[in-house]
Amino acid sequence: MAYTDLEKAKAHLRVDFNDDDEYITDLIDAVENILAVELGEDLENLETEGLLPKGLMHGILLLIKHYYDVREPVVTGTIVAKIPYTLEWIVTVYKNWTIK
Repeated sequence: MAYTDLEKAKAHLRVDFNDDDEYITDLIDAVENILAVELGEDLENLETEGLLPKGLMHGILLLIKHYYDVREPVVTGTIVAKIPYTLEWIVTVYKNWTIK
């Protein structure tokens, strides 16, 4: 189940053209799957009235933006600084820590 849609993702990405619509739609599906695996929980189990918590929705948009901008497994020639309290922090709040 898609928890975000193309329009919302494009607004977050600040994309106002249609050339990447298929790619963005694929990212939505991939990110929701990745997030479920990272949480150790089916996203449907975290729904309230068919919606995910706003923090997880924001996490989905953060990951879509990350994968949209960074399309290669490595980046060279740049200085990178990790921004605290972003995706890892959001995921920790909702993560299922039980051992299966």
